Amino acid sequence: NVDNFFSLKTITTVGEKATIASGSGPSMDVLWGFQYRTDPNNLIPRLLTDDDTIIRGIRERGLGILSQHISGKGAEKVREDVQGADAEVSRGLHNLPKPGGASGSTTTVNTLYGVELVASVVSDVDYEESYQAARATKARAEKLRETAEEVIRKGTNISPKDALNAALIINGNITKQVIEVEGEGGNALLGALSILGKGVK
Repeated sequence: NVDNFFSLKTITTVGEKATIASGSGPSMDVLWGFQYRTDPNNLIPRLLTDDDTIIRGIRERGLGILSQHISGKGAEKVREDVQGADAEVSRGLHNLPKPGGASGSTTTVNTLYGVELVASVVSDVDYEESYQAARATKARAEKLRETAEEVIRKGTNISPKDALNAALIINGNITKQVIEVEGEGGNALLGALSILGKGVK
């Protein structure tokens, strides 16, 4: 009985994050996992291979396919097409280069390890964390610039510095306690906030 030697239950790997450079430059964080189970009709390679080897082998091959897919595309395109990356890995794992075989010859996970690939799931593709932080900082700076320009356009007698202070308050980054509002500049700042409907409380 096969069950005396191997469990026929599906084995699920924990999604592992990998960082891969995209074709347009930014690196992408990719979360990918898979499921497999022993094929009772192909036990010889399964007898020769333990689970650690199977998991490592499928993971390395899957990440190789992902790397090739992502490096050939722009970051934003990859980020918006997670299903495309998922399909590419699934297709690739069923059509692997044959180790030691002639050029162009292929094999499968089943042939190599005696297991059936139940599922291969790319669950997330996004910019690498430091790049995401840089994008957020840039977006915040742009928002502050636009708000400060709007304050000045309102026609108030306000300096660029006070306009930036007003922009910070309007965007919720600081409160009235962390700036000094006094003199003509302070009056102009309060006036700008009032005009924009964001009066200091």
